[in-house]
Amino acid sequence: RVRRNGEVSEIPAFHLVPFEKYNFSIPVPGCGELPAVNVMTSRGCPFNCSFCATPINWGRHVRMRSPGNVVREIELLKARYGIEVVFFYDDTFNANPKRAEAICELLIERKIGVFIKCDVRIDIMSRELLETMKRAGLFHLSFGLEAGSDRVREEIVGKKIEMPDFHNLVRWCLEMDIIPNVFFIFSHPTETWAEAQETIGIIERYKDKIEGTIAILHIYPGTPLESLARETGFLPKDFT
Repeated sequence: RVRRNGEVSEIPAFHLVPFEKYNFSIPVPGCGELPAVNVMTSRGCPFNCSFCATPINWGRHVRMRSPGNVVREIELLKARYGIEVVFFYDDTFNANPKRAEAICELLIERKIGVFIKCDVRIDIMSRELLETMKRAGLFHLSFGLEAGSDRVREEIVGKKIEMPDFHNLVRWCLEMDIIPNVFFIFSHPTETWAEAQETIGIIERYKDKIEGTIAILHIYPGTPLESLARETGFLPKDFT
């Protein structure tokens, strides 16, 4: 909260940010580069991905802003600074699907007219929510599959996502003209070449249809992955 002109506001103190010194824009198909801003509507993640540092940084308890508070911020950003694209910078925008829907319904009701991109969790995404997000301005959706192998996802990553849910979400995005951006990771512990080929097969299947964010696994301090790396000797015990 900030105090301005004697009043307490839950909107970030944007009047202290020299917007004119920044040139943050995001390309939107058919519209070119548009002025953009990041908006964080929640902190924390309740899920258990072994490589992820979010629970270390923000905690596992998710603190969520109310839909009305979020939309008031977006209204201000558009009216005062001419923002046309909002990147919801939450780790999991749909951690509470009903709240995500309420935010989008308010954006539609108030006819704010911004483009939206965000990150979601596959197994709690529904077609109905995606349709509402599309009507609110969604044009780009990111989500992590991480690995094509069921064993790697479930036993190593700790992400119990079913492949039909992944394929459905990609299909829905393509049907609604939303860009699907999928996160893939290689070199998971004990991942075999054959299992890596399963991931490659998915990338090849959807080439020219999706965006793919492909990474080599990184070890972050405090994560279950770091503990495993030390236990197996991949990281020396005195490594800091």
